[in-house]
Amino acid sequence: MMRKLTTLVFLSLCMLQGLSSQPLQPCPAFNRLTAQGDLAKGKPKLFLPGGIAPLRRASDSVMEKQLGFIYQDLGCVRPVDDRCLREYSQVVFAYLDKLHGKQWRAYVRKEVLFLLPPPSLATNR
Repeated sequence: MMRKLTTLVFLSLCMLQGLSSQPLQPCPAFNRLTAQGDLAKGKPKLFLPGGIAPLRRASDSVMEKQLGFIYQDLGCVRPVDDRCLREYSQVVFAYLDKLHGKQWRAYVRKEVLFLLPPPSLATNR
């Protein structure tokens, strides 16, 4: 009973924090510049919503090597604002689009945050 109550309180606090009307904060961890830095190092990230335990698939390593990115599981509580993750992701998506065309989007995991499928495959996803 106590564990359920603790979990409920924790989730409520997380929701309240997300709904607060605080001014937008800068994005030190994930932004356009950090995306460009990760691209320069050859280690751009594609963000996945997570759960309690990260889920790796057998095909993840193959896709990461073939397309040149790293899946980053964010866990059950996202460490930063979605706005920051989206800003980072847009730079990485544009880079991968330029490198591989838009078809790479059909081969990565469907749950990659903020990623839209290529237009020709939008109805199949």
